[in-house]
Amino acid sequence: MRQSFYFLLIAISFIIESKGQTKSLDTLWKDFYNQGKAFAKINSGRLEITNVTYSIPFLDIDGELESYLVKQTQSSVTTAADPEEENSKITLDIFALKNGHFVKTISKNAYSITFSTQFIQSYNNGGCFDERCGELSSINSGETFLKFSLKYYTVEIPNSQIHLYFGFSCDARDESNLILGELYFAYALPIITQGKGFYYTLAFTKVNKIIFKARTKEVFAKIEPSSPQMTLCKSTDKDKLEDSSEFQSLLLWSYDKVKSLRGVNFPGLKIKFYDGESTSTLPIEIPVKDGLLFGDSTDRIIYVDK
Repeated sequence: MRQSFYFLLIAISFIIESKGQTKSLDTLWKDFYNQGKAFAKINSGRLEITNVTYSIPFLDIDGELESYLVKQTQSSVTTAADPEEENSKITLDIFALKNGHFVKTISKNAYSITFSTQFIQSYNNGGCFDERCGELSSINSGETFLKFSLKYYTVEIPNSQIHLYFGFSCDARDESNLILGELYFAYALPIITQGKGFYYTLAFTKVNKIIFKARTKEVFAKIEPSSPQMTLCKSTDKDKLEDSSEFQSLLLWSYDKVKSLRGVNFPGLKIKFYDGESTSTLPIEIPVKDGLLFGDSTDRIIYVDK
């Protein structure tokens, strides 16, 4: 614990010096002090745990691209009646590292949160086949712009700051309506910041969704209640596809430096559902035209046959 604290102070000192500020580390420490209460409590078959941690991520908040001090408070509740069911909430209190001023609070019902520069990734237990459920939310607004199960899919156009996001959620599965799940689509477009310096930040927008429905009850019963196999599809060999456990990304070099979604056309995504025998349905191709699913922003239904 002392070692972690020591390295935290070193990191703060380095950031202050790198920005050319004359304020000493000792002065900053006297000016800013924050604490949180960590505890564990068991009462009548109910276990409550609260933990508090601090970190210094590099974030883009309201046009200010810099390091911030983030206090993360996680509170979880588990009961003896259902020990596997955990209700967890994470609250992020964000402070300006340069002066200790409070910036904002973001709260999510989640068991873990990770940071990207302009959005956060939050995860919950549950979902089909106990797949983790995730959300991407804007750092600035705290609002969720994409939901997904297991992993999300992103497309970036180099030298344009245009990003597309896709997420399949099997939480939407509904036997009474033969719904297998939903594919959510969002994009991020660049805007010039009003803060110090000149650079682009991103404005995130939820666009639409595709609802996948089984054609018959028999088809619905055969398809596993889990995320389907999904992959992004290249436009040309110049494009670069990378895959990891958390997300799949496609760098669309074939549209390098384009300034808008108009004219951005590529095969999009390919999706295959699995039945109980580990065989798959015919692949479903979802093209992207003018930067949108099927070329428009309306919700639609796709029927799955077997």
